[in-house]
Amino acid sequence: IDYDVELVFHWRDLKIKPKVIVIDLDHTIWPFYVDLDAKEPFKKEKDEKSGQINLIDSEKSILSHFKDVKVIINTLSKYCFDNNEKLAIASRALSTERAMNLLDLFELKPY
Repeated sequence: IDYDVELVFHWRDLKIKPKVIVIDLDHTIWPFYVDLDAKEPFKKEKDEKSGQINLIDSEKSILSHFKDVKVIINTLSKYCFDNNEKLAIASRALSTERAMNLLDLFELKPY
C-alpha cells in the first residue's frame, strides 16, 4: 500500500485544512544534519549480501530517510491535497544544494 488510510480519514475529518504544510529536513525527513553529517559526493551502491540499494556518502555512511516519510508525503500530495493546499520544505542548513541533491536521490523532489 502506498498511502496511509488513517491519514486520509483524518484529513477528510478536518473542518479547516491548512493551506501549507512545511516540513523540516534535518531529523524530520532524515535522521541527520545534512550540512554536518552527510559528506558529498553521494552515490547509490548495491549491498552484496542483501541486494538492497543503499545511498552512501563519501565516508561510506549509509544515508536514509525515516521509514514512513514517503508514505506520508505521497498520501498528502495524492490523496489529501486539492489545488488549495501545498507541501513545502524548510531547513536551517546552509547546504541547500546538498539537501536538494539528497531529496532528489531519495526520490522526494517531485513532491
